[in-house]
Amino acid sequence: PAEPLGLLYIASYLSERAQQHEMPMQIKILDAQLEGPSNCIPTARGFRNGMTDEQIKEYVAAFKPDVVGISMNYTFGVQDTLDLAETIKETIPQTALVVGGAHATLDHHKVAEHPAVDIVVRGEGEVTFQELCRALYDGNDIGDVAGITYRSNGSVKTNPNRIPISDLDTLPIPDRSFLPYETYLSKPQYFYTMQSPVGTVFTSRGCPFRCVFCSTQKTWGNNWRGRSAKNILKEVEYLQKNYGVKEIAFQDDQFLGDRQRIIDFCKLAVEKQLGMTFIVPPGNSPTFTKDEIGPVDYIWHLAAGSHVDRSIQNPMAFCMDNVVGTVNLLEYARTVTGLQKFIYFSTDEVFGPAPEGVNFKEGSRHNPGNPYAAGKAAAEDWCVAYANTYKLPIVITNTMNVIGERQHPEKFIPIVLRRCFDDQIMTIHDGSRFWIHARNICDALVFITEKTGETLDIKDEQKGRFNIVGEKEISNRDLAREVAQIAGLPFKYSIVDPSTSRPGHDARYALDGAKLKQAGFEYRHNLEDSLKKMVKWMIMEKNLKWL
Repeated sequence: PAEPLGLLYIASYLSERAQQHEMPMQIKILDAQLEGPSNCIPTARGFRNGMTDEQIKEYVAAFKPDVVGISMNYTFGVQDTLDLAETIKETIPQTALVVGGAHATLDHHKVAEHPAVDIVVRGEGEVTFQELCRALYDGNDIGDVAGITYRSNGSVKTNPNRIPISDLDTLPIPDRSFLPYETYLSKPQYFYTMQSPVGTVFTSRGCPFRCVFCSTQKTWGNNWRGRSAKNILKEVEYLQKNYGVKEIAFQDDQFLGDRQRIIDFCKLAVEKQLGMTFIVPPGNSPTFTKDEIGPVDYIWHLAAGSHVDRSIQNPMAFCMDNVVGTVNLLEYARTVTGLQKFIYFSTDEVFGPAPEGVNFKEGSRHNPGNPYAAGKAAAEDWCVAYANTYKLPIVITNTMNVIGERQHPEKFIPIVLRRCFDDQIMTIHDGSRFWIHARNICDALVFITEKTGETLDIKDEQKGRFNIVGEKEISNRDLAREVAQIAGLPFKYSIVDPSTSRPGHDARYALDGAKLKQAGFEYRHNLEDSLKKMVKWMIMEKNLKWL
């Protein structure tokens, strides 16, 4: 799990104010998912991991808190939160049980009706929770605390909303010592990273847009508020100095709400010679970058979350990357005057497993077998809808397994090389693929951009679609063996049945490349030479970091 930055902000603010007002207070954060077993156990509603109810009871019974706050961010976890509230109330009935978060804010009245919930904090929690704790500590009426919903004399009362914090720089830097932060840093992330360990940071709150699927406007408000460049740098340096963080993931809903502050931050980071890398996993809205991008003739939409295993572990992240991210870019494309072509780069996996002797043609029926493939298939459908509704000149390409220098370490060939270097047994899924080098992909995209005129047509399922195929089909085992031979490394392997070791795995993918060939395109690089060049580059000492 990612560290609960919202709770860290609340705990840090509460601790700071308690010290200022000489109010004795002991504050703890318990991440029951992190601090319990990682394996899933069956329950009446599905599966759970982390601490058991008995372990949680033991923890709170030993601590005996006067106030307990529980996060209720996601609708799918509402019943789990209420069950947890009941567990805590049964263990320490005298505690004031407070619930906050996105769902609790949206459905505060109903949540407050639950007998185990005493108070709901709506929206931003720092000031509200601190004032609530102060009122409870002093024995004062909580009716004057803005931003809460609570039960009183058998009825639910809703206090006025709290005005959002206008200057986020007044909040303390979230104190990671409230948590076993090193444990979080050791866990894999759901997004692509360039270095590790990776720390997460929020630099802003609120969003000026009113997307119906998003809770941000209700939780943080429509007024975008950003921290200053110096304040962001302060947190980044804190993470680097105290925890050795090498990369920062900015998790803002709208990171570019104020472009100048990001420019200022980047200048400060360069001046300080931090040697860090920065990413924005939620992405950046094209609305905020349109002016800086300037005139556009062509759009190539190549970015995607593209690892099946990670999509199985976290399907929602892949939905956001591959579906919502595509719609965001399509929305930007609608604003581009004179756009000549929008190319959506998709995968052979949208068609599902290919039977022996079958190579799927352009426009074949979608049959995705895993969350990654489903996200790409859905994005293709959005492209068709935008081409039909808004008359955008869109082309969809479907391609096969891509290889190339600097490939992400989670991909097949870098994994093979790591196993060979470490003299470890390589676990290989039985099956075969067509492989193609990134240079051939780029040549094909340039050709489609410049030499073909057709775009998507809802009346012709093949029009505006091109398959970019690999040179030849090769089994996963034979490819791994060839990689080891080129590298001059020992090769140990075991073949496993993908149906038992990896749900959503398809044994064979295959595309028909006749259409692009008939249009006049020819590949310049064969697989054998490309593979040799890639492997020899990857095993050079200066390039081993890519493994």
